Amino acid sequence: MAIISLRNVSKIYRAATGSHLAALDNINLEIAPGEFVAVIGQSGSGKTTLLNVIGGLDQPTEGSVTVDRHDITTAGDAELSKFRNKSVGFIFQSFHLQQLQTAAANVMVPMLFANASWAEARRMAEARLALVGLSDKINQRANQLSAGQCQRVAIARAIINNPTILLADEPTGNLDIHTGAEIISLLSKINAEQSTTLLIVTHDRDVASMARRIITIDDGRIISDTAAKGESHENKK
Repeated sequence: MAIISLRNVSKIYRAATGSHLAALDNINLEIAPGEFVAVIGQSGSGKTTLLNVIGGLDQPTEGSVTVDRHDITTAGDAELSKFRNKSVGFIFQSFHLQQLQTAAANVMVPMLFANASWAEARRMAEARLALVGLSDKINQRANQLSAGQCQRVAIARAIINNPTILLADEPTGNLDIHTGAEIISLLSKINAEQSTTLLIVTHDRDVASMARRIITIDDGRIISDTAAKGESHENKK
């Protein structure tokens, strides 16, 4: 059974002039639990819109989206908020850390939002920071960390609530090649060891090559869907 399922999904932006832009155009997609999938395409191809629709950050104009047994297209604000906090971990290109807060304080936020105690959130934050190799940076402020360390903090924050799905939007975009490779290796390890479904949006084919399935988007449409060993994934049109 798919953990992510999109059926005839379109996202259309309409201008006051009456013109419209289809950021997503009749997308059909299924992703199984535990898969590591890369979505590639040029800027403006629709890949980030796809990620936002799957993560419940945006609503499709047409079609249905089911993620981790949640119907995103009919869910209300409260259900979507709970879904994003519990089921999905988000990792962004720009980290989105509170620069004057410590690494631990940044990582604790999702647990505190879910009404965990401060002590439990702190304990889990320290454990997650250890998992990403930052045991010695727990009490350092984000503005004292390197870009690679900031992204590791962001990953620790994304996984603190044990989400079933990780959505990463250009997670190596602000990193050098060596550090970027380390971050993708870390995400791949989390995917393998914790069976967390991992979906990475990237324009970097070297990053995409580390996934076990590569989906290419152009002009809002899936134009190819291929497993690492060359096996094609059929998408209904």
